[in-house]
Amino acid sequence: MVAHIYLLEAHTLSACWKMARFDGKVALVTGSSNGIGRATAILFAKDGAKVTITGRDIAALTETKTECMKAGAKEDDILMIAGDITNEEVRNELVDKTIAKFGKLNILVSNHGGSQFEFNQDGSWNMDAFDPILDQNTKSTLALCLKAYTHLKESKGDIVLVGSIVSMMAAGEVLFYALSKAAISHLTTMLGYRFAKDDVRVNCVNPGIVSTTFLQKLGVPPETSKKMEKFFASNSIPMGRAGVPKDIAEPIAFLADRNASGYITGQSIVADGGATLQHSMVTHTFAEVMKQVGN
Repeated sequence: MVAHIYLLEAHTLSACWKMARFDGKVALVTGSSNGIGRATAILFAKDGAKVTITGRDIAALTETKTECMKAGAKEDDILMIAGDITNEEVRNELVDKTIAKFGKLNILVSNHGGSQFEFNQDGSWNMDAFDPILDQNTKSTLALCLKAYTHLKESKGDIVLVGSIVSMMAAGEVLFYALSKAAISHLTTMLGYRFAKDDVRVNCVNPGIVSTTFLQKLGVPPETSKKMEKFFASNSIPMGRAGVPKDIAEPIAFLADRNASGYITGQSIVADGGATLQHSMVTHTFAEVMKQVGN
C-alpha cells in the first residue's frame, strides 16, 4: 500500500516536472506587437521558450511583453526590439541581439506584413504601392530568413512563414498584396528544399479572415471592420466565424514543434475556417461589403 502511494506521488511529480514543448528553445517572432504575432509570442512564452518580439509600435510591444510574462515568462526571457523590418540594420539587429542575449536561435516566425490601398481615386492602379508592399511582405522575409539561416543551421532550427489565403485565389482588389503572399508560399517551397540538407525546416501558415487590426491600419473604422468580419463570416466562411489570433498561433506552434511535425517541410497549411472550400469570398469587393454593412 505504501509503495503504491509512493508510486502515485512519483508519477504526479514527474507530470509536474515534465518539460514544456519549447523549454530551452529561443524564438524570434516578427510582427509581434499585436494580432497573430502577439498571440504566437505569448504561446511560445507559455510553452517555455525565450522570445524576441519586434514591431514598430513600442507601446504595443510593451503590452505583448507584459502578456508573455503573464503567460509564465520571466522578464529576462523576453527581448523587445522596435524597428522597421524593411530596414536591413533592423533585421541584423534582431538576429544579432537575439544571439548575443540568448546564445542561439531555434525558431524564426516571420509574421510581419501589411498593405495599402492599391487603387487611385480614379480607379487606376496605384503602382507606387507595389514596391512598398513587396518590400514589407516578401523581400524583408527572404532577407531575414537568409540572415537567420547560419544560426538555424547550428541549432537544427525551424522557420514558419505567415502567408494568406489570397495567395491561393482570385482577390482582384488586393493584387499587389496577393502577389506578395503568393511569393511567400513559393518561398516556403524553395527554402524548404534548399535548407533540408542542413535539417532546417521551413513551413507556412496561410490564414483566412482573422479578427485583428489589419483593416483598421488601412483606415477602416473599427466598427466597420467588425461589421465586415461578420459579413464575411456569414457569407464566405463555412465555420461561420472569423478567426482569432490564437487560431493561427496554434498551427504556427505545431509547425515549429519538432516532436509534432518533424517530418514536415516546404508545406503551407491553410487555417481559414473552410473559406477556401468555396468561392463566394472573391465575389465581394471591400467597397461593396462596406456599402452593405452601412458605410
